[in-house]
Amino acid sequence: MEEMLQLNGQKSIIIVSGANMRWWSERMIHDELQIVRNAGVVQIQREISDSIDIQDAKAVKRALDPVILTWEEWIPQSLMSYWI
Repeated sequence: MEEMLQLNGQKSIIIVSGANMRWWSERMIHDELQIVRNAGVVQIQREISDSIDIQDAKAVKRALDPVILTWEEWIPQSLMSYWI
């Protein structure tokens, strides 16, 4: 569960049960990336594939939204380049 406070004061709560257990393809589809681009903030979790995290980071960087990175283990340079 993630709870975020938007700039206008409204709360956004996202609960996706078992999302980290879902099989992830190497490429996100347009609709999935559009959800990321339209989010007020995105939390990148290291529990899913690096290729998905990198696609999320690219989409968020283009939209200029805040990103929260869950720092739990070694981060590949390809992902860190979105914060450095």
